[in-house]
Amino acid sequence: MSSQTESIAIIGANGQVGTALSLLLRERGNTVYPVVRNRIGASTFESLDFDYRIGEIVNNDDAPKLLKDSDTVVVAAFVPWFYAMNPKSARKTNKSIVRNAVKHAEDDANIIYFSTLVAFGSQVGLSNWNWYGREKRRTENDFNNYCEKYNKNGHILRLGHVYGPTQDHTREFMNDISGHDKLYFPVSDEKKTNIIHISALCDAVSACSDGNIDPGTYGVVNQPQWSWKDAVERYGSNTTVQFRPDLTVENQGGNVVQRLAGFGVRMFRPYKEVLISPLHYVPDRISSYLNTTRNSEEVSESLGKYNDRLVYKNSHLEYDPMPDPLLDITLENINSDEEILKDHLLR
Repeated sequence: MSSQTESIAIIGANGQVGTALSLLLRERGNTVYPVVRNRIGASTFESLDFDYRIGEIVNNDDAPKLLKDSDTVVVAAFVPWFYAMNPKSARKTNKSIVRNAVKHAEDDANIIYFSTLVAFGSQVGLSNWNWYGREKRRTENDFNNYCEKYNKNGHILRLGHVYGPTQDHTREFMNDISGHDKLYFPVSDEKKTNIIHISALCDAVSACSDGNIDPGTYGVVNQPQWSWKDAVERYGSNTTVQFRPDLTVENQGGNVVQRLAGFGVRMFRPYKEVLISPLHYVPDRISSYLNTTRNSEEVSESLGKYNDRLVYKNSHLEYDPMPDPLLDITLENINSDEEILKDHLLR
């Protein structure tokens, strides 16, 4: 927990994670400076009576003023390539963000960069070519290089799926599993979720800010790790769920080529009568597979809708558990923290 005297600047504070984090860190007794780019981004913090700061962290004139008197700097900002006219522009901006965050932070400040579990790549069962993971690893490398160049203490936190009442992951999960008579989860009930609640993330930032965590790269998930059973019990009280690990992605879709073929059939379903005619030009095994895929999918989908019993599909189910090293942060204040967030941000 915080020593109650820390001052914390949060770059990218008007994002979902940054806003909730700002509020909870202030509730723990810290002085929090949300750093935003413009008046629109500052509106929420103005209504909540924060001492916010407006400016461009990538600007060498603005950056020192945005980070002054801050014991800790949290970098929660990231520009994904699809928000820019070209990927090179987004990459350049991300590099400038971490450079100025490190360069212009106070000499003895702790600097925290929010990365993602996707950066683990194959360690969590994902492709190392995933664009998001690759860009995050690239920015992590820039962050480390600048910390070394300017002799600053840097912490990289690879966040799991962030949950909380103001987070999209939570709302989507609740919406997806509600309104069904029965829902099948194609995993074991004990499979780990890689969920990190905003409450635990707040404690992780406090631990780094207090100097209790050595500089380095860490995974951040709830401790102990939540299983999918834990998630369902908290967010799906009105839905009957059965865990069926035998209903795996492989059983449903086969290898990559088969899944792509199945996707193609679904995409062109409105034109299936036109597409069926050329099937005699392709090898029998291919036409047989395409028809089987289409028919089995349509039958199972129809039966599922008829019985209101569906298989829950979410890419998060496919992740392997986040590997060590993990921050040893115990989830303790979830109920009280979520009430604070609801009271202040969901009014």
